[in-house]
Amino acid sequence: MGKKIIDDDIVQVHRYENGKSTTDLIATLMWGDEIKVTGQDAKNYILDWAQQKWEKQADGKTRPHWEFFQAAVPIKTKLCDTSAILKVRIVDVGVGDSAIIETPAKKMVIVDGGQTEALRQYMQKAWAYILRENSVPCEAVVITHGDLDHIVGFHELLSQRRFDEQNHLTSEPMLKVERIYHNGLVKRTGLDDDDPALFGEYTTKDGKQYIREIVEDPRNLPDNVLPKTMQDWKTDIDFQAGKNPNLVCRNLLAGDAQAFQFTQNEGISIEVLGPLTENIDGQELLPWLHKSPNSNSLSGSHTINGNSVILKLTYGQVRFFFGADLNRESELRLMNTYPKANGKLQAEVLKAPHHGSDDYVDEFFDFVQPVVSVISSGDDDPFYEHIHPRACMVGTLGRYSRAGVTRPLIFVTEMSAFFEKIGIAFVTKAKKVKGVQVPDTKTEYLEPQTYKKTCHGIVHLRTDGKRVLVAAHSAKPGQKEKYVFTVDTNHHVDLK
Repeated sequence: MGKKIIDDDIVQVHRYENGKSTTDLIATLMWGDEIKVTGQDAKNYILDWAQQKWEKQADGKTRPHWEFFQAAVPIKTKLCDTSAILKVRIVDVGVGDSAIIETPAKKMVIVDGGQTEALRQYMQKAWAYILRENSVPCEAVVITHGDLDHIVGFHELLSQRRFDEQNHLTSEPMLKVERIYHNGLVKRTGLDDDDPALFGEYTTKDGKQYIREIVEDPRNLPDNVLPKTMQDWKTDIDFQAGKNPNLVCRNLLAGDAQAFQFTQNEGISIEVLGPLTENIDGQELLPWLHKSPNSNSLSGSHTINGNSVILKLTYGQVRFFFGADLNRESELRLMNTYPKANGKLQAEVLKAPHHGSDDYVDEFFDFVQPVVSVISSGDDDPFYEHIHPRACMVGTLGRYSRAGVTRPLIFVTEMSAFFEKIGIAFVTKAKKVKGVQVPDTKTEYLEPQTYKKTCHGIVHLRTDGKRVLVAAHSAKPGQKEKYVFTVDTNHHVDLK
């Protein structure tokens, strides 16, 4: 039968052995997912299945191990030959942001990479059916801005090579990228957060500071002016360019009509709404932002956040708004540029700004009027604890959700995850043995309340341009949180 597309909302996949489906649940598929059907019996479609497991070796390094076997889905499962389903995954990366967009024609856009290896690990599992033979093709990687919790995870992903079916490390990249987009702001090392030269050359006009040095390709900057994160980024771009001589690396500004033309033949529009420039003496420059909208104190962190790449995706009647790390000052600028009456900021699905921070304008969400809001946040490290999401943000999202939707949907990635209590842990110091970190046999202390993450809080969104499926996993096998709604041509919503 070959390749088929799942045409049901949620379908369980079980291992198939000795001519029958077992109770071993190996995956849960959703509307629009692709399977390879090799046969069928009275009760099941039989599938070719591959999965990659990571195991620690004797040298202390972790390497993948491929497993190949048969799997099954019930014979009652609805299947079709072609897909019209757009998939958006808000990936649980802990601290940080990451979203994967996949068009019906399998064109992929990844928006941000988080701060850890979580995105790479997820993709190695979810795209195992491709990685067993080839690199995963990606039309564009978008780094909305250069903060650690948005860019470091890309270093884990873009520099990773693919393991083949014999578990050999190949020379091919795990992800083969066509375009790398970013906001053009690159911090220089050794400068204070309020130093106007933090992003390179700048100018002053009417008492306001503007950034002149909007960078297209960070490889043009010398290493000695860059922090290590940016140096790693240059290395990653070089690695990808070595595999793809036609790689494009450039910045995005509001109104860029060329960046995502590759989706238009599928009826998908991806608009660049930010960062917003200002015309200063004939040049389009990015403004320095402040600690608060009414403050005169410059803030590098607010500037790089507020000048994030902001995207709006439209497919049929369904719209997605990717809010990156917007803050109050940048939201006010968007509201002034795109009046509420023209609906440019309105969307059915909102990736909420800045991990649920309290640095927002209430009325901004009245411009968006989301049906579904997703906050990406996590608690990986006390150093990065910012009390995200703030309770006021969650309340505001509910207050300004779409009129007529009595039960708007608000997801938080860390709340959609599951942490299993494992009780007492024996914590040891680490020491190096022949250059490898190994635990000391001596117990340093006992930790009586220890938990492990057994289910990641990824939020799945699938749509054919009218109907929207929203789903999240749980730790209990086969149990999912699921909602369905439809959107008409006037963007009225019927949430089931």
